[in-house]
Amino acid sequence: MKKMNRYVPDGDQQTPYRTTAHIKEVLDKLQLKYTSDRLQVNTDITECFVPGSETGILLLDFLTHTPNFTDTVEPRDRKEITAYIRGPDCSVEREGKILFNNDSEIIVVQKPGHD
Repeated sequence: MKKMNRYVPDGDQQTPYRTTAHIKEVLDKLQLKYTSDRLQVNTDITECFVPGSETGILLLDFLTHTPNFTDTVEPRDRKEITAYIRGPDCSVEREGKILFNNDSEIIVVQKPGHD
């Protein structure tokens, strides 16, 4: 990843996270051939909204990348964050379950000279 940093736009140096868009941009600049495919994955996060659910508490820790999220964040902030996670930007409700959109994209890069 460090080698790729010089290809990533300056406005994006604050975060170590890279999206597939970043990677594709670098591959295009390097004129490397690649294919990509999306995997649709939905994770059931219904337990996050069940008061006192140990599974829900652990899921919120994972989703927010914050150990002990439920115990450490201010109630007002927790309400805003969980509303966002449950909202249409992140999740859908289907058959009584709240499903978090956890789609992924796979990129396969062709080795140069191996068409």
